[in-house]
Parts: sequence; structure tokens; C-alpha cells
Amino acid sequence: MLLARLSWPNRLTDFHLKFGWKPERVSRVVNTLLHFIHEQWKHLLVFDIQRLTPQKLAAYTVAIRSRDAPLETCFGFIDGTLRQIARPTWGQEAVYNGWKRLHCLKYQAVVCPDGIIPHLYGPVEGKLHDLTVYRESHLSELLAMHAFAPDGTPLQIYAPLDADEKPVLAVPPTLEEYFHVHNPE
Repeated sequence: MLLARLSWPNRLTDFHLKFGWKPERVSRVVNTLLHFIHEQWKHLLVFDIQRLTPQKLAAYTVAIRSRDAPLETCFGFIDGTLRQIARPTWGQEAVYNGWKRLHCLKYQAVVCPDGIIPHLYGPVEGKLHDLTVYRESHLSELLAMHAFAPDGTPLQIYAPLDADEKPVLAVPPTLEEYFHVHNPE
């Protein structure tokens, strides 16, 4: 029932036809299950240090370099996503994203080359800038504490953010940096 509820598009009223349950009952059951799963496994959503050992991080950097990426110390990528929601009755300004022109919640994840998401932050208001979400997640502190190769080399994640946190983020070059490298005078 939980998976059916989380699939899209589905409404609570659809479950009366599927299961013969009233929408209120489905909502209570689904919310109880979600709360239980979150309480049981939430430690895996915030930079899973049991999974991200220095050896595993080093293997990720090798996997990324093997695809001809010019990222020597990168083990993962920041991926932000928006999930559209119905327009709320109150406080709709907080969740309105003017760039996409929709009401939404925003999530930010770190994705590794094997497709696993070892860090997930959110939901937060849809109006927030990606850099604000990154700073609120305190991911830079987690990376500074735990993102090292077996030899102690600091590792990074690739983030298309305009941030000055070069020790933990591999960011794309600015246009000025790009043209200076490709057109030196």
C-alpha cells in the first residue's frame, strides 16, 4: 500500500477503488509506515559513513577518472531535484519556485558513480537557491570530516554551485577562468 501511495499519479481517493479503504484510513496507514521507516533508517540519509569508507571513496574516484573526467579527487555529484506539490492554502510564497514557475519542495542529494545516494537533504522550501540548500545541509562540514582517500588525500564532490568551498567541492570554472585557460595571452 505504501509503494502504491508513493507512485505517481495517485490520489487517496483512488485507494477506495483499489483496496476498499476510506482515504482517511489509507492516509493514516501510509503516514504511520513512512514515520516508522524514517525513524528506523534515517541515519542512512545523512552521509552514510559506514558505507563511504576511504577505500570505497577511492574506488569511486577511480570510476569517475576512468570515464575521462578531469576530476582527480571527485567521488560523487550533487543532484538537486524539485518535486511539484499542490498549491498550499497558506504560505504558498515559501514553496513557489519562480524559475520553474511551480509550487514545489526541493531536495539535494549526493549521488555516487554506482547510483547509490549516500546523502539526502530535504525537503526544503522550493523558493530556496541551490547554494542556500547546500549550506543549510551542512554537507561541507561532513565532507571535511569524512571525505578522505586511504592515504589521507581530501576528496571532493562535483557541484555546479557558485561556492567558494574548493576544499570539499569541485566546481565548474567561471567563464573568466575557462577563457583564460583556453585562450592564454
